[in-house]
Order: sequence, then structure tokens, then C-alpha cells
Amino acid sequence: LLAAAGCATEDMQSGMRKVTPSFMLSDQEKAERNLKDPAALHLAYGRFQEQTGQPAEARKSYEAALHDDPQSTDAILGVARLDQLADKPKDAEAGFQKALRIKPGDGKCLASLGQFYVSQKRWPEAFESLNAAIAASPKDTFYKHQLAVAKASSGDIEAGVALFSQLVGPEKAHYNVAFLLKQQGKTQAAVQECQVALRMNPNFEPAKVMLTQIHDRQVAESHPGAYPKSPAMPKASPIQTSVNPSSQFGATVGTTNQPAATASQASWQPPMRPVQGGMPVTNGDAPF
Repeated sequence: LLAAAGCATEDMQSGMRKVTPSFMLSDQEKAERNLKDPAALHLAYGRFQEQTGQPAEARKSYEAALHDDPQSTDAILGVARLDQLADKPKDAEAGFQKALRIKPGDGKCLASLGQFYVSQKRWPEAFESLNAAIAASPKDTFYKHQLAVAKASSGDIEAGVALFSQLVGPEKAHYNVAFLLKQQGKTQAAVQECQVALRMNPNFEPAKVMLTQIHDRQVAESHPGAYPKSPAMPKASPIQTSVNPSSQFGATVGTTNQPAATASQASWQPPMRPVQGGMPVTNGDAPF
């Protein structure tokens, strides 16, 4: 009886390990699970290598995952993103569409294809794919965030602000649009969006930071050498609410508040990121 009970207990523990989330497993248990599922292991390596700027190694890992599981849409999407990064748009599009053929109507596949179309400025196709992703996964707020970025980037500022407002509120929505406009070199339009955000919330620090940086950069360009570089100064950044961007992107992190930039800091500010809705994004993804 004791022996039978022991076997039953071991079987039960083994079964429980199979359904236990990875973050609850010990390192040894994770290793044992990965050895039993080599495709998942290669996929995990590929994502890590892609996110850490090792495209050649990431491609090898994704291809190894596909060798073990030819129907792995995550691996197919990974290769497609790498093709996009390598400026091979035809190969990239073929990969995104292949994943969608394997999983028709899948939110992640639709959104990935939509992001590709955004990168190519193929706006109607981008909007169609992203709207389909939202319809397929209505609870995934990140797809709405992607659509908001696409609308604003295409020049439909009103639609971009409206979508961002649903996700993060009105003043952050105008700030996000300002960030995208600034990225496109539309500085005056970015200033106007920041001013709208500050009329809504005079204490909204990210908009103040962006206005200060734009002003100081303009002054520095018109008066070269006016401000000495101060690499020892702390870097200022806007409030950032990062996203857990679907399963192929990183984990959710919190919101941070930091002081506005001074004139002497302006020449070496890190890139600002728009405030995002706090829900599951990549850019394998990229992201914002």
C-alpha cells in the first residue's frame, strides 16, 4: 500500500508540474520541461536574442524551433520580424501571412501583420489588420494601442488622440501624439499637442520635459556651444507606463516619475517614449 501510495504521489506531483506556470518552477524543473519541449526552448532563446540585438543568432534559434515544430506561428513571426529588420519586406510579408494561414483570425498574427504594414506605410492594410486583431482579441488593449499609433502616424491626429484617450486619458493621449509628431520631425505640431496636454493638466511633467527639450535644442542649434555637455548629470525622462506587449514581448513594468530636463541636459537626452496603456506589445517586438 505504501509503495502504491508513493507511486500515486509521484504521478500527482509530475502532473502538477506539467500545468504549473514557468515562473513557479525551480531552475531544475524548468530545464527538465525545456528538454522535453525543445521547440519551446529554441523559441525562448530566439526571443531573448532578438530582444538583445543578436539577429543572426535569433534566426538560428527560430529556425531550430521550426525544425522541431514547423507549425509554430511564434517562430514564423520571429523569422518574419527579422526579415523586416533586414530590409526584406517581401520575405517578411510572406512570413506574416504564412502565420495567419496557420492560425486564421488569430489576434497576435493579425497585429503582427498590421505592424508590418505600418512600417511600410501601407495604411489601409494596416488599419484593416489591426481592427481585425482588436475584433479577435477585444480584451487585449495593446492592439488598440497599436491602432492609435498607426492612426496618429498616418496623419489622422484626431483619431489617434481619440484612441489614446480611451487607453490612457486625454492629457497622456495628446502627449503620445506629440511624441510621434516629434519623431516625424513635426516639431511645431508636437509643441501644440504638449500645450493642449498642459492646458488639461498644468502639472503633467512629461509634456513640460518635451517642451523644454524642444526649446533647448532649438536654442542650442541657433547658438552652437551655448550649453556645455554635462554627462555626469542625471538623465530626465517622461512618465512611462510600459506595456506587457502580448506574449512575444517583455514583462509589464511600473510607472516612474522623474524631474524635468534642464538646459544643460538637452543635448544628451535619451529618446522619450509615449505613455502606453498598461496592458499586453514587441516590437519583437518594438515597441514604444
